[in-house]
Amino acid sequence: MLRTSTRRELVRWAARQSRTYSVPQDGVVDVEPAGSAEEADSKEAWLFVDSVFPTRLAAWDLRYLWGNCQRDRVLERLNSLLTSAQPHGFKPLSLEPHHKDGGVFVKFKYNPSELEDVLPAIERALKKHAQTHGGVPSSFFLNRGSIWLVRGKPWREDMNRFPSQRLRVAFDGADVSEESIYSAFRPFGRIWDLSPPAAVPNTPYRGTRISFKTFRSSIIARNVLYGYTVDGTHLRAFYEPPVNAHALRDWVANHPRLSIPVILFLFGTITLAVFDPVRSFLVEAKMKDWLDYRAFGAYQWIRRNVPGGHGDEEEEDVETAWQQRAEAREALGAYVADVPSTIFPTLNIDCADITKARSDAALISALARALGYWPVFPYLNNMNNLIDMATKGLIGQPAGLSTSIPEQVSQILDIATAAIQDVKHREANADVVQIQRARKAARKRDQAERTWWDIVRGVWHDPRQDVISAPGVGDLGVGDEKMTEKDAYPPPPGALALKETHMIPGVDDVDRNGSVSHEEKEKTEQSAVRALPMIVLRNFSSSTGSTGRDAVMDVLARWAAQLAEGGLAHIVVLADNREDSRALAKALPARPLVSVALTDADTASARALMQARLRMVGAKDSLDEQELGAIDKLGGRASDLAGVIRKVRAGASVESAVEEIVARGAGELRKAAFGDDADDARALPWTRAQAWGVLRDLVLGKNGELPYAATLSTHPFVGDGGEGALRAMERAEIVSISTVDGRPAAIRPGRPVLRYVFERLVADDVWRAAMEIEYNAPLVDKAESTVRKAEEELEQLGRIGLDKQSWFGLGGESATKSRAKYVFAKMKTAQSDLERLEKENAGWKKVLAKGG
Repeated sequence: MLRTSTRRELVRWAARQSRTYSVPQDGVVDVEPAGSAEEADSKEAWLFVDSVFPTRLAAWDLRYLWGNCQRDRVLERLNSLLTSAQPHGFKPLSLEPHHKDGGVFVKFKYNPSELEDVLPAIERALKKHAQTHGGVPSSFFLNRGSIWLVRGKPWREDMNRFPSQRLRVAFDGADVSEESIYSAFRPFGRIWDLSPPAAVPNTPYRGTRISFKTFRSSIIARNVLYGYTVDGTHLRAFYEPPVNAHALRDWVANHPRLSIPVILFLFGTITLAVFDPVRSFLVEAKMKDWLDYRAFGAYQWIRRNVPGGHGDEEEEDVETAWQQRAEAREALGAYVADVPSTIFPTLNIDCADITKARSDAALISALARALGYWPVFPYLNNMNNLIDMATKGLIGQPAGLSTSIPEQVSQILDIATAAIQDVKHREANADVVQIQRARKAARKRDQAERTWWDIVRGVWHDPRQDVISAPGVGDLGVGDEKMTEKDAYPPPPGALALKETHMIPGVDDVDRNGSVSHEEKEKTEQSAVRALPMIVLRNFSSSTGSTGRDAVMDVLARWAAQLAEGGLAHIVVLADNREDSRALAKALPARPLVSVALTDADTASARALMQARLRMVGAKDSLDEQELGAIDKLGGRASDLAGVIRKVRAGASVESAVEEIVARGAGELRKAAFGDDADDARALPWTRAQAWGVLRDLVLGKNGELPYAATLSTHPFVGDGGEGALRAMERAEIVSISTVDGRPAAIRPGRPVLRYVFERLVADDVWRAAMEIEYNAPLVDKAESTVRKAEEELEQLGRIGLDKQSWFGLGGESATKSRAKYVFAKMKTAQSDLERLEKENAGWKKVLAKGG
C-alpha cells in the first residue's frame, strides 16, 4: 500500500514538473509554460537567491556534489515559493543555478508602474513572502538565504575563481569615492576594510579592495552589483584570493629576524623526526652485522667449502706460537666478564682514519663510516658557514647554524649512544626471556619428576578416578583424602637409581616455593653483562700532532667514559703508548685505568711465528741459525716481522731484509729525534742533547734500560721540561716507559729493533762527536759558571776574614772558614769537570777534523 502511494506521488510530481519547467543541457531551468506569450507592457529583470547550494571555496571542495544531487528538489521548492508570490505581476521565467557561489539567478517579468519604483517593492515583497513561508529552501535544509534584486548585469561564469571575503572592484570610468562605494556595498553585510582607489594590477583600470566580514556578504555583493553604475562609473567586482601569491615570500623577506629562526627550527625538527631514527637503526645494524655480507651464512659456507675461499688457512700454529697475545687475550676476557666500570687500552672505530682526514668533511665521513651513521651531509657545514655570514650581514648576528667539528662529532656520538642503549636493552630482554623459558621448563621437569616419584611410592592420587569410583571421604562430600608420607610404601628395588637417572641438571636451581636460587641469580647477572655491546677504539692517540685533532680525540674519550660509567657497553681502546691514556684518565678522573700490555713476542715465539708465516706464504720452509739470529734483532715486534715477510716474499734474503730495516730506521730516527737542521731541532719538543743522552746511555748501559727517576735527576733532564721531553719521545715511539704499580720505572727503546739502530748511530764517530760536543756544551757552561761564582764568594769571604774565632770565646772553626772550605771543594770539582769536558771536546773535535 505504501509502495503504491509513493509511486502515485512520483507520477503526480513528474506531471507537475512537465507543466512548470524543463531542464535543458546548459543547466538553466525554464519555468514559463510552453506556448505562453509575454504581455506587451511587461519588463524583465533578475534576482539572485543566495545560500541555496553549498559554496565552493576551492577546487578540492567537494560539497558541490551534494548540491548537484539535491538540485531538482531545491529548484522545485524555490519555484513553488516564487510562483506563489505575484507582486506587481511578478512571474519567474527561468532559474539558473550558480553552484560555485551557492546561489540561483532568477529571471522574471513584472508590470512596471509610473507611480512608484516597482523593483525594490518586488524585492521587499519576495523577502517577506519567503520569511512567512519558512525561508528560502536550500540543499542543507538550513533555509537561511535571502532574495536580492540584481542591480547590475549578471555575469554567470564557471571559471576557477572561487569566492573569498575580499572583492577587487575595478572602475570602468572615473574614480568613485569611498563614501559611494560604502553606501553601495554596505547593505549586503559588514565591511571590515575599504582601501582607497588605486591601480588594479595587470589591468588598465583603477579600483578598490573591499573586505567583508563573511563569505556570504561578499558573494551577494559580487553577483548583485557586477556591472552596476555609481556616479557614472561601471563597477566590475572580482573575487580576490585571500592570500596573495607572494605574501609568504614577501613576509619572509621583510621579516628575516623572525623567519630565519622559524625556518631553521622547522628544518631541525624535520631532521630529528626523519633522519635520526634512520641513523640510529643503521648504527645498530652496523653493530650487529645485519648488512655485512661477510656475516651471512652463505658467504661463510663458500669460504669454507669453495677452493680458494681461504677457509683452510692454517692459523693455529701462528696463534699458539705467540703466547704473549694469548695471555693478553685471557686478561682482556677476565675484565670484560665484569660490569664495565673502567676503560683499558687494547681494540671498532679506527681513530687513525679520523686523525689523518685532510678536511673536516672527510673527518665526519670517516667517523660516520665507522659507526654506520647514515645519511650524513658533511658539505652542509660549509653551507652553514655561508648562511651565518649572510644572516650576519642581514640582521646583524649569525643564525647559529655553523658548529665546530667537536660539536658535530658529539652529535653523531649521541645518536650512536642511543643506538647502543637500544641494543643493550634488546639483548638483555632477549636473555631474560631465554632464562625465563629455561626456568619454566625446569619447573615442569621438576614437577614431572616429583609426580613420578610419588607414583612409585604410592602417594599420588589422580582426582579423575573419583568419577569412576569414590574410594574415600569424597563420597561424603567432604573432599579428596590427602595422602601423606605415612601412606607411602617402600619403592621397588632399583627405583632410587632410576630416580637419579631421571633427575635433570638444573632442576634444583628452582626451589619448591618457586624462588630462584643464588646460582640462577648469578646466571641472570652474567647474561646481563654478556648483553652489553663492545666498542673498540683502534689507534687511539691523545696527541695528534700537526693534524690538530686533539679536541676530537677528547670528545671520543669522554664518549667512551660516558658509555663505561653508564654500564652501556664494554670499551676496548688500543693505544700505542702509555701517554695516550691521559685523555682517558681525564674523562674518568675517579676511576683508575686498567691496562693490558700487548708486549712484543719473546725470542722463541718470534722465531716460531716467522717460520710459520714464511712457510704459509711459500717463501721458506725453514730458517738456519744465521737467519734466526737476524730475526732476533727485531725483538718480536709484529710490524717489523711483517716487514721482513714482505721483503722475503719479494725475493730478498732474511739478513738483507733485517739490515734494510735497521738502516732505514737509523735514517728515520736521525731525522725524527734530531731534525735535519737547527731550525727543525728547535721545533722538536725535546732538545738534541736530551735525545742523544737517552740514546747513548741506552746503548752503553748494562741492562739496555735506564731508571726513570735517575734520568730525570741528571743532565740534560734536570728542570721542569725534562719529564715532558721524555713523554714526547715516548709518543714519538723513540723510547718506551714501563711502569710498576702505575709508577714510571724504566726507559727502554721504543721498539726492540731501535736498540740496534741506536748502536749504529753511536758507532758513527763523526755523528757521535758532533752530538757529544753539543751535549757537553751546557755542562761546560755550568762548570765555568760554578768556578766563577766560587771565586767571587771566596773573595767576599776574604774581605770578611777567615781567622776570627767563634763568638763568646768558644772553640771550634769559624763559619766563614767552613764556608770557604765548602766553596773550595765545589770549585775544585767544577774545575775538574771543566778540564775533563774540555779534554773530551778536544778529542771529539779531532774526530770531526778527520771527517769520514
